[in-house]
Order: sequence, then structure tokens, then C-alpha cells
Amino acid sequence: NFFNNMSSQIQECHYSLLIRQSRAFEKAADATSKGASGFGKENTVTWDNPVALEEYVEGVRAASDELVRENRRIRKLHETCVDTIVSMMNTDLLKNRDQWKDKLDICKKTVDSVNRTPQESAAWRVHLDYQLYKALETQYKNGMRNLNENFNIIDADLIYREKTVMFDPPMEKLKERYYKEISILIETPVKFRGLGGKPSIFKDIPNRNSEALIAVYAKAEEVFGRLQNMLNTFIPWSAIGHFDLETYIEENFKDVSDWANNFNNLR
Repeated sequence: NFFNNMSSQIQECHYSLLIRQSRAFEKAADATSKGASGFGKENTVTWDNPVALEEYVEGVRAASDELVRENRRIRKLHETCVDTIVSMMNTDLLKNRDQWKDKLDICKKTVDSVNRTPQESAAWRVHLDYQLYKALETQYKNGMRNLNENFNIIDADLIYREKTVMFDPPMEKLKERYYKEISILIETPVKFRGLGGKPSIFKDIPNRNSEALIAVYAKAEEVFGRLQNMLNTFIPWSAIGHFDLETYIEENFKDVSDWANNFNNLR
């Protein structure tokens, strides 16, 4: 039954993972192959030789069972990877970067547990990398869309220094920290290696979403524009810092009445 439905039972990306078991099954099923069990002198199995026939059937059954067991094991490991990748698709890349790393490590350990050569596991790794691509692109888009809302809070004080009102840290430093956060998100796909099946595909994510990137930088300029406008509202209050009080007094306070009039004006 498994033999008749083998094409539907084994996923295409798992073919090379099962190459050893498949060849063993093929060898056991081929009654004319060298080394097949139950062969007579002419390397054939006939109904006239029930002992050889029984050995042949048992050999085919054992090889089939081993292929079925290994296929089930690989499918289970595959499901573990897919479930993990689906959860990554729903894990915020900006807020939960460590969770993303941990889940990727789960996938790596799961794939490595199959214990195959790089050539045998290549197709599977490529398939899973394309699934990781979907998860990473989804979170990249979400991150770009909600970047300003999900930023780590950058504290700044409004201070009076050098006869003017300014931010501490200065506006330039605030921009530097802000754009650094943006660059971390942009660089994530570029540095992402996936499971090593086809790491080059991830580098294309920023290019495919360039419009979102333009929108992020436009939003950033809008944010800093609002900050500058808020700062400008306080600048008139710093005007007194530019006023040379001593010179004004020397030029305008000639007698006691001048002092008295100005003190009255202050009340």
C-alpha cells in the first residue's frame, strides 16, 4: 500500500533525505538485483521455492517498514520546523528579537537531528528557507509599518544651555539613535542566513519593500519636525538670556528714581 502511494506519502523536498532507505527498498524489491534475499542460483524467486519466497517477502517488508518509519520521523521533524516558523511569523521582530533567535535555533537543531550529509539535506533546507523568507518578510513589513510605535523609548530633556533652549541629548544625537534603530531592522534580512539552504534570498527583502522604507524615513522626518516645532515654542522664553542686563543698567539707570520706576514695573 505504501509503495502504491509513495509519491503522495513522501514530500518532494524529503526525497534526498530518504535516498538510503529508498535504495534499500528498491534493492529488496528487485528480485533480480545482486544480493537480494531468497535468490536461487539463477537469482530469481519463484512460487516453486516457498522458503526463498518467504525470505524475499520478509526482506521487502523490512525495507518498506524502515522507509515508512524514517519518512514518518522526517515528516514529524518537518512539522516541528513549520510550526516554529509559523510562530515566528507572529512574533514581533522588533520587540522580541531574542525569541526569533531562539526559534531559529530550534529549527537548526531539528534539521541537524536528521543526521544527513549537506547534499542529502540541501533540498529540505532550501524548502524551509523559503518558508522562513515568508515569516521574515511578514515581520519586516510589520516592523516598517509600526516602527515609530514600537521603538524603544528615547528619553530627552528640554534644557536651557548656552543662552538658548535645547534638547539633552542634542537633536543630532536623537536622530542618530533613531536612525540606528531603523538600520537594525533594515540590516536584519541582509545578515539573515536562515538554515543555510538558500541564504541569498533574504537579502532581497529590503529591495522588495523599498516603498515601505521610504515611508519610514518620511515618518522619521515628520517626527523630528514636530520635535523642532515644539522646541521653537520655547525659544522666545530664552530671549532674556541674550539681554545684557549690566550694560542696560549702566546706560539707563542714572538716579534712584530710575530704580524705583523699574521695580514698580516688575510688580
